[in-house]
Amino acid sequence: MLGGEAVEHVKGYILRNFEQLTVLSILLSVIALNYLCLEKVALLNFYYLPVLLSGFVLGQRQALLTAVFSVMAVSFYYFIHPASYSLGHSSLSLAVHLLSWASFLLAAGILVGYLYE
Repeated sequence: MLGGEAVEHVKGYILRNFEQLTVLSILLSVIALNYLCLEKVALLNFYYLPVLLSGFVLGQRQALLTAVFSVMAVSFYYFIHPASYSLGHSSLSLAVHLLSWASFLLAAGILVGYLYE
């Protein structure tokens, strides 16, 4: 009977936090895809999906947190392995591209979250 109670507890947790778990799973999928593909700069726009979904479903605060986590994940991977982002790009061009991407990602999350609320 103890196993059945644990399953019900897990089921209740999943149902209560379904939106957060969905956003987290999409974000982790995008991070994994970004890790596996060679052309990292082309995949940056996939990070809009969890941020916009988070803003639409969870609100402005969660969208901002998702966007900040996305920017931190890309920045962390860039600092660990910078050669993977610089395929054919100069360092200044890449820095401008990443900065503009991060700015628009944060702004999109805030705007969609604001419209949701």
